Amino acid sequence: MIDYFGGVMGKSSHSDVLSVQCRKVLIAKISARASALNMSKSKFAALILEKWDAEGAKPISPADSAMVAIGGFYPANKKTKPTDKTDSDEKTP
Repeated sequence: MIDYFGGVMGKSSHSDVLSVQCRKVLIAKISARASALNMSKSKFAALILEKWDAEGAKPISPADSAMVAIGGFYPANKKTKPTDKTDSDEKTP
């Protein structure tokens, strides 16, 4: 099966299982959309998460936003680079 980004969906060493519980109305929406695409609810939900990640994994709450603002969690590929120290940086005047 081809996923939203053109890749092949399936089990891989780069994936894991996530079980979630959410409101019945959301499950019904996911189920209907997944069924229309001939895929499982789980695969459709995984595509939703992949899209969220591809769009920058924007914060989902004020607390999550605060963690992102202080450099916590993500984006993982934008970690602060260590600065190079020179001999003059370590000497006291």
